[in-house]
Amino acid sequence: MSTNDARRSGYWSRSSRSQTDERRKAFRLLVEVLAVADERRRERFCSGGCGHWWHNLPVADG
Repeated sequence: MSTNDARRSGYWSRSSRSQTDERRKAFRLLVEVLAVADERRRERFCSGGCGHWWHNLPVADG
């Protein structure tokens, strides 16, 4: 496929769109992994209660 053919077929716009989608998926996965790690850390190190201010942050719905 030549560059001109690729431009006409919309190849680059689809490629760019799929890269954006993949970045979104990767970011969401990262957030989920960090949430699981934080939950496990809290169970292990803060199960008896502690005074860390960040344990009382509001949870966003979504």
